[in-house]
Amino acid sequence: MSVKENLIENDEAALAGCLLFDPDNALREIADLKLTAECFTRPECRLVFQAVQRMTANSVPLELFAVVIEAGIDAKTGEALVDGACVAGHARYHGIRLRDAMHKREAMQRVEAAEGAEALRMAFEKSLAALPVSSKAALAVNAADWLECEPPPLDYVLEQVFERDSRVLLVGSSKTRKSFLALQLAVCVATGIKFVSFNVPKPRRVLLVNLENADGWQHRRFRGMCVTLGVTKEMLGDRLSILNGRNRCLTLEKIEEAAIRFQAEVIILDPLYKLDGGADESDMAERKRLVAELERMSARSGAALVVVHHDPKGSPGDRNVRDRGAGSAVINRDVDATLAMTMWAEADANADNMMVLSVLARNSPPRNDMSLVFTDLAFIYDPDRTPCKATSKTRAFATPPFNESAALALVEERGMTKMAYREAIKGLGGTRDRREAWLQKALEEGSLIERRHGKRDKLILAPQALEPDLPLNTSDIAGQQKM
Repeated sequence: MSVKENLIENDEAALAGCLLFDPDNALREIADLKLTAECFTRPECRLVFQAVQRMTANSVPLELFAVVIEAGIDAKTGEALVDGACVAGHARYHGIRLRDAMHKREAMQRVEAAEGAEALRMAFEKSLAALPVSSKAALAVNAADWLECEPPPLDYVLEQVFERDSRVLLVGSSKTRKSFLALQLAVCVATGIKFVSFNVPKPRRVLLVNLENADGWQHRRFRGMCVTLGVTKEMLGDRLSILNGRNRCLTLEKIEEAAIRFQAEVIILDPLYKLDGGADESDMAERKRLVAELERMSARSGAALVVVHHDPKGSPGDRNVRDRGAGSAVINRDVDATLAMTMWAEADANADNMMVLSVLARNSPPRNDMSLVFTDLAFIYDPDRTPCKATSKTRAFATPPFNESAALALVEERGMTKMAYREAIKGLGGTRDRREAWLQKALEEGSLIERRHGKRDKLILAPQALEPDLPLNTSDIAGQQKM
């Protein structure tokens, strides 16, 4: 059996199992596809489909055991189909694949039976005429009908932010720990615990696609974050799958297949630029093409889609949230919600670990910005701290100048590891870039000396502190990776 034939059989089992396990919702998803028994090649799947059709026509309740009996299959076969069932939200995807496979089989049979050019032309015309005009539901509705029925209930993934059928943009400048926030969102949604200050109504199946970080670092981040959030293996169950794609040439098609197999309800793509094929971010045509592919993937998988994107250079705090993100603004207009991360503006010893989160949701009222503090590999909401978003003006005026003398005095008597030294000088003012530039200059000019210590560590010390018995300050609290 070929790989494609095996995939079609899996589609049949997934849909037949769903018709057994959740028939009402499955039928609603495939109602406009006009599937027939000929779409199924596996006898047991065809029998289940025919049984559901007969029982529905006769208004017989679609109870599991009743359908199994009506279909004439044994309990063991029915149980196997239920075990391989898709969720109702994916029934349409599998139904479309079955319908298209049937049209292909019929077309190939006509072509093989055709004798001569005219018969071949007729075979092609019949095949084209048999194809559906569109797989989408009707676009137009009678608005008066809406007055007689209630709209479907809201299915929030993140309360008052985005729903199951939403597309979301998570955006921030480089090295603002966007990947940490994306990972935290995945963990919280998969377990049903609160995400910073937002409620998660119920646990969901989440596929996190990691395209940038090495597998080992993603592993370390995940374990450390779960410890901080109090998440255990039992809380996660099998609802979170991390697809590590660094150096593996993952495409949107492969990601979609993985999402369908996993029955994902939420897909998080981190980051967007790894999926654009190297195209110019400012090219509107290329960005429209990518957005259209993301939209199709979301529709076919039935999952909410969260895309991690970066801000352009400059001061993103100057921009309106709806305009955040590098390149063409096509994706900004397409999404239903935006989570925007902005650096902290006020002078604070812990400013590099503080962030302002702004949320803009299409279908929810405006909300105030919130303050987040990055602690032990996770973001913690701080309701008592007034958000202070960095802009081109506030960042410049709020940050005190870097105290170079105090920085040199730290290592006059004894050395410190380089990571510990970086952490120690955070409280001496200046921005992170300013401190790094000063450290590099001090090492080049000889104001400070860098010396190897052990296999991996490096010491930072003043020239006058080069005694052989130099005590070493090994307190290194800066082991947190930033992204």
